[in-house]
Amino acid sequence: MKKKKEICVFIPCYNCERFIEKTINSILNQTLQDFDIVVVDDGSRDDSYNIVKRMMEEDPRIILYKNEKNLGLGRTRNLMFDYCKDYKYVALMDADDLAPDYRLEMEYNYLEKNGDITCVSGVMQMIDENDNLGRIIDLGVHKFEEIKFILTFKDPIPNGASMIRMSDLLANDLRYRNHFFCAQDYMFYCELVNKCKMVILPYILLYYRWHGENISITSLKRKKERDKLLDEVHDFTFSNYDVKLNWFEKKVFKRGFRDTEETSFLFKIVFHIKLYLFKKRYPMYRGLFK
Repeated sequence: MKKKKEICVFIPCYNCERFIEKTINSILNQTLQDFDIVVVDDGSRDDSYNIVKRMMEEDPRIILYKNEKNLGLGRTRNLMFDYCKDYKYVALMDADDLAPDYRLEMEYNYLEKNGDITCVSGVMQMIDENDNLGRIIDLGVHKFEEIKFILTFKDPIPNGASMIRMSDLLANDLRYRNHFFCAQDYMFYCELVNKCKMVILPYILLYYRWHGENISITSLKRKKERDKLLDEVHDFTFSNYDVKLNWFEKKVFKRGFRDTEETSFLFKIVFHIKLYLFKKRYPMYRGLFK
């Protein structure tokens, strides 16, 4: 009887024909080789599906699914709870990024040795369209207590660098929120650390690709929709985390993370005065603002 693999690498894919082959190859070239790769094509209009299908025919570790229509990133990510539920660990990956060859082995060994940890992530380094290395993004946040503190206000976790214990996700009924068109991972990790422990290892575990096709929120309507989602995240953390702010301070804080500006000149003056006083009273929060 064939031994069941413990690790599944889950990759949602939408119109990533330029990068998906490189992404999958970065997983196939890992030092740890005992895994499956589950790719879900979210109704791509380019050649992404055919590229993965060809790779699947060459390597049986690749498993390919296709959404009949575009469901969006949140709903597609939630399919991992159907397609990967029987694996011990699920490693998250985006369809245009790369993984260093030691990633899976390092994360697997850590979770095997630390049974109280549900999720392990790492540091990310930027790369461009031609795989040229850019700056390293390391906020210096690695311990669980530090992660939970920062998550209260902003997301320090590279989603594509994470490996998660699947049994903990299922036991705690953790899912991505379908209506989040962006910041799905931010809300997901806020709910995760409210019930489980995670750490960020001080090693580069993700090469995050920045290119012309990254999601850009430019319209005022879309920015306002994003601001509502961020308010929803912050309302969750204020309700579930130990945040010692009064009602008005929470309102000022949430306003400091929004993309849209109020049109009233008087409001802007009042807000910036209140924000200055807020930072003076809570110096530990200063560096979290834009």
